[in-house]
Amino acid sequence: MKAAGALRASPARHGRFDVGDRALILIGALYLFSLVLAPAAAAYTGEIDLELDKSVAPDTVAVGETVIWTVSVTNRGPGDATSVAVGDNLPSGLVYVSHDGDGAFDPAEGVWMIGDVPLDATKTLRIETVAAAVGEIVNEAEVTMADQEDLDSIPGDGQGDDWDDASIQVTPDGSELIDLELTKMANPVAVQVGDQTTWTIELTNQGPTDASGVAVTVASPTGVSYVSHTGDGLFDPVSGTWTVGDLAAGVSATLAILTTVEVVGELTCVAEVTMADQQDVDSIPGDGQGDDWDDASVVVSPRGDLIDLELTKAADPTRVVVGDETTWTVDLTNQGPADASGVAVTVASPTGVSYVSHTGDGLFDSVSGMWTVGDLAAGTSVTLAIVTTVVEEGRWTCEAEVTAADQEDFDSVPGDGEGDDWDDATVATRPGDELIDLELTKAAEPQTLAVGGEATWTVDLTNQGPDDATGVAVTVTAPAGLTYVSHQAVGAFDPGTGVWTVGDLAVGEVVVLQMVTVVDRKGEWICQAEVTAADQMDVDSAPGDGEGDDWDEARVATGTPGDGVIDLELTKTAEPTLLAVGDESVWTIDLTNQGPDGATGVAVTVSSPPAVTYVSHAGVGAFAPATGVWTVGDIGAGETVTLEIATTVDDVGRWTCVAEVTTADQQDADSVPGDGEGDDWDEAGVEVSSVLASAVVGDTVWLDDDADGIQDPGEAGIAGAVVVLTNTDTNATATQTTNANGLYLFSALDAGSYVAAIDMSSVDAKMGLTTPGSFTISLADNDAFLAADFGLAEQLPVTGFDPIPVAVGGLILLLLGAVALELTWPEREGRRLATAALGR
Repeated sequence: MKAAGALRASPARHGRFDVGDRALILIGALYLFSLVLAPAAAAYTGEIDLELDKSVAPDTVAVGETVIWTVSVTNRGPGDATSVAVGDNLPSGLVYVSHDGDGAFDPAEGVWMIGDVPLDATKTLRIETVAAAVGEIVNEAEVTMADQEDLDSIPGDGQGDDWDDASIQVTPDGSELIDLELTKMANPVAVQVGDQTTWTIELTNQGPTDASGVAVTVASPTGVSYVSHTGDGLFDPVSGTWTVGDLAAGVSATLAILTTVEVVGELTCVAEVTMADQQDVDSIPGDGQGDDWDDASVVVSPRGDLIDLELTKAADPTRVVVGDETTWTVDLTNQGPADASGVAVTVASPTGVSYVSHTGDGLFDSVSGMWTVGDLAAGTSVTLAIVTTVVEEGRWTCEAEVTAADQEDFDSVPGDGEGDDWDDATVATRPGDELIDLELTKAAEPQTLAVGGEATWTVDLTNQGPDDATGVAVTVTAPAGLTYVSHQAVGAFDPGTGVWTVGDLAVGEVVVLQMVTVVDRKGEWICQAEVTAADQMDVDSAPGDGEGDDWDEARVATGTPGDGVIDLELTKTAEPTLLAVGDESVWTIDLTNQGPDGATGVAVTVSSPPAVTYVSHAGVGAFAPATGVWTVGDIGAGETVTLEIATTVDDVGRWTCVAEVTTADQQDADSVPGDGEGDDWDEAGVEVSSVLASAVVGDTVWLDDDADGIQDPGEAGIAGAVVVLTNTDTNATATQTTNANGLYLFSALDAGSYVAAIDMSSVDAKMGLTTPGSFTISLADNDAFLAADFGLAEQLPVTGFDPIPVAVGGLILLLLGAVALELTWPEREGRRLATAALGR
C-alpha cells in the first residue's frame, strides 16, 4: 500500500522521479515487451514450431477391412509457416483408397503439400486404406519442408515433435491361410568367367492349409546365360516364371537352374512368390520382402589379361547463347591391371553444334567422331578436347564411349551405351540470363467412381525461381472416355485444345486449374498435364518433352456399382499357318478369366477374313457363324474356355482373323471390350498359295569361335541374320531370317538354279565370314540342299561378351507363302521328314 501511495503522490513532486519510480517504470516496460514486442520480434525473424500428430481408427482390423489414418499439423508459432510439406509414405500391406482434407496429397509419392499454416492454425489430412496383410503395420509421417526455421525440430530427420507414427494390428479374414517360405542359394559361389553355377530355390508351405495357384518369379542378373533346369513344376527361362501349382501344407518344391557366368563382379539372383490363390499369413506376393523372398550371389573373377577403361565427359561452359563456343573434354584412364592396346573411342556430337578444332592425345576424326587412342598403359590417362560452336537453341548432349580394345574390359562392354567406359555432357542455350523452375503436379478426386460420375482433375503449377516466369502455358491431355463439364483456373483454359494459358508466374507463386469431367465408360483413364511454353529457360526441364518435374499425370478407374472385377485374356491361333487354296485351317480361341471374380454375360466377336468359308466349329458356349458372335455366358475365376472354328481358304494371300471380348457384365481390370486392343483381343493369320512346290534350301548361320570354317559342337547359331535366295532363271528373290538357333529354310521352291547369299548388313559390323558368302545351287523337283551354311567370326579380338541365347526345340519356318517344315539337327542328312511335311 505504501508503494501505491507513493506512486499516486508522485505528481506532487513537480515531475521529479526517485529511484523506486524508475524501477517500477522499467519493470512495466519489460512486462509490456514480453507480452507484445517479443512475440512480434520472433514472428519477424520467421521462426515457427510445427507439431504433427498421427492417429488411426480402428487399430485392430481383419484383412480387407478399411482403416482411416489422420495426420494433423499445428503451428505453435510464433510466426506464420509457408510452403509446408509432410511425407507420409504408405507402408507395404496397405492399399490406398482415397483421401480428404487440407492441401494436396499425392498417394503415389507420399507427399502432402499443405502450403501456408498460420500461427495457431491446424491442417488435417485423412487417408482411407484397406489392410492387405496380416501382422502389425506401422505408418509414419513427418514434416519435410517449410520456408521458416522450426524452433525445436529438423524437417525429415525422423524424430522430434514434427514426426509421429501410428500402427494397426491386422488379423486374418477367416479364409484359407498359407505360409510360403522361400530360400535361394548358389553353388559354387566363387567362379571365373565362363564357369557354370547352379541356383537352387526351395519353396515350403508351412500351412496351415494347402496352397494352390502358386508361382514364383526368378529375376536372373545381367551377366549370366541360361543352360538348363531340373525340379518340380514348370519353369520358363525367358520370363523367369516357375509355375509350382498346388503345394500341400508341410510339403516343399525345388527348382535348380544351371547358368554360365559371363561378366566379372558380384552377381545376385532374386526369387519371390508372386502368385497364390490363398492368403499368406506373413507375406505379400511380389512386394520384394518377407520370407517368401530370397536372393543368392556369386562372385566372378577374371580370366587372362584384363583392363578397366574409365571415361568421363565434360563441357565448359554448359550455358551459352547461340554462336558461343563450348569445349567438350573426354578423359580416358586405364585402371589396369593389364596394359591396353587397340583402344578407340567414338564421340557422338549432337546436331546443334558445329566443329571448330581439337587438341589432345591420339588421332581424332571430326567427321566420323572416331578418337583413335591406340596403346594405353595401366594407370595412365589420355585427354581429348573438342571445341564447337553452338548453332541452335536447345539442350545439346554429346556422348562418348570406348568402342574398341584388344583386351577384355573388367566391368564394361565396348559400344553398349552404358558402364564406366561411357559418359555424356550437356550444354543448354538461353535467350537471356533469366532462369525459372516450373514444377507441376496432377491429381484426380475421386480416383474410383461409377460410370457417369464426375471426377475433378487438379493441376498445381509452382515457379521455384530464381526468376519470374512469363508466357507460361500448360497443355492438359485428357483421354477419350471423359466429357468436359466445367473448370476453375487462374488464367484462361480452352477445354477444346486443353491449353491452359497461365501467363506471368512470380517466384514462389502457385496457380491451380481444376477441371470437372464426366467419365463415360468403364476402364482406367489417365489425364496428363505438362508445361509446353515459357519465355525463360527452365533449370531442369524441357517444355513438352513428356518428362521432368514440369509434367505429371493422374488416373481414375470406373465401373458399375456392385460389379465384380474380372480380367479376361484371349489368345488366337491358326493351324496350319501355311496352306494351299482349298485347304482347311482351324482357328482356335482360348479365353481365360484371371479373376479375381467370376464373369457373366461374356461374349466374343470373331471377325473372319473374306477369303475363308466356314466348315464347322466345336467348343464351349454357342457360336453363330453368320454373325461371328461366340456367346460364352459364365466363366469362373481361373477357368479357360475354348472355341475351334474350321474353315477352308478360297484365295491366295495372307488372311487374318480377329477375335475380341465385346460384352461382359463385370468391369475388366485392364481391358475395354470392343476397343480393338488389350489382352482381351488377339489375331491369327494364314499364308495361302495356289501351288506347293517341293524343293528346299537351308542350313545355319553360326558364330565360328575358332574361325576355322567348320561348325564345331558348342558353336552357337546367330539369330536375326538375313539370307537372300535368288532364282537365277527368273531373277526373283526371297529372304529368310534365322531363328534363335541360327537356322533358316526356304521351302516350296520350284526346280531351277539358285544362289543363296548372306546379307552382311544384317549382322554385327565386327563380323567377317569364315566360309563362302554365297552358294550356287541347282534344284530338281522334290530336291533339297541343306548345306548352305555361313560361319562368322569377329574380325578384331573379342572385347566383351555377347551371349547368344540357345532356344530349345525345333524350328517352324514360313517362306514364300507356301508350306511349313520342321527341321531339327538329326534330320539334316535325310529327306524323309521334309518330303512327308510337303505332302510328297
